[in-house]
Amino acid sequence: MADNEIVSYDFEQSYFALIPDSYLAWKQHIRELLDSDYSFPSGFLSDLKTYCRFDVADVILILLLSVTWTVLRWLSTETLFKPIGTYFQLLPSDHKKSPESFWKLLFYSASVVYSGYLIFFTEDYNFFHRPGLAWEGWTPGMSIHPEIYIYYMSQGSFYIHSIFATIFMDMWRRDSVAMLVHHFITCFLIFLSYGLRYCNIGLLVFLLHDITDVELEFTKLNVYLKRRGGKSYMIHEYISIAGFIAFAATWLVARLYWFPIKAIYSAGVLAMAKLRLPFSPLLTCMLWVIFSLNVYWFLYIVAFLVNVVTGQVKELVDMREYEPPGKGGTVTNGKSKAAPNGVYSSSNSQTANNMKP
Repeated sequence: MADNEIVSYDFEQSYFALIPDSYLAWKQHIRELLDSDYSFPSGFLSDLKTYCRFDVADVILILLLSVTWTVLRWLSTETLFKPIGTYFQLLPSDHKKSPESFWKLLFYSASVVYSGYLIFFTEDYNFFHRPGLAWEGWTPGMSIHPEIYIYYMSQGSFYIHSIFATIFMDMWRRDSVAMLVHHFITCFLIFLSYGLRYCNIGLLVFLLHDITDVELEFTKLNVYLKRRGGKSYMIHEYISIAGFIAFAATWLVARLYWFPIKAIYSAGVLAMAKLRLPFSPLLTCMLWVIFSLNVYWFLYIVAFLVNVVTGQVKELVDMREYEPPGKGGTVTNGKSKAAPNGVYSSSNSQTANNMKP
């Protein structure tokens, strides 16, 4: 960008602008890259050393916080979450699973409240309505405001903890390997955006994704509460169905609409093509990968909702575990259909006593 060039941080937030502008931005970037003498990996490593800043104190703090999250998870599980499951007389399998959902619900709820407060109720982080402002005033190695620093350290350390928790604390499920891959990628994105001081756009990305996790864990807890004390409570079935519908609607709006037209456009057009910020192409590629995964999972959501509307689905059950069906309630007539993050639909339910594992 020329020194005397004036860049507007506002842009049209729509798919009509996203698609053609992204195409032109990548076309321009590829042409400039081919015309330059940039070499890989020497040029990449040189730029990384120049623009990416990470202090030793940051590393130590993240590691300490990761251990703290793990200790808090264990303490809260033993002193709070397990006693809650015992009080409600959850089924044995649901009693084992519920602490994980309680823990994640608390963290993601706190994350959404905190990031939502910064974005919607402060003047310094109005990135939802004007996402282009996330790049205003950016300089390499710039200082990070304390409120953003705290948030990023918490998120980064939580996902390191989540890697450990998935292996050693959570029940091992069919999607545990995929969950580990997700956690590693998320950690890389967090630390890259922190080192490059792209924390503002990261704040917006976290908000648009964490809100669906809140609804997901809330829905799963109602699935667990559905059968307890030898009785079935249909109120939790109704709440879980309503929660899943809300989850699907929020996914559509937050991850498939707001996320691309706000965060991806901001990074892929404004930061990359107009401001020409370092590593913005890499950041944009990662954001497009996240968007592609969001689209992929939404296909499962749509399929499940169609089954709800047509009456093929009778209830929600969590069937990711490797244990034989029937230790946690009902199963289907030999088939189960996957929805996002392991929430499975069941149709024509019958008890597992009549089924073979």
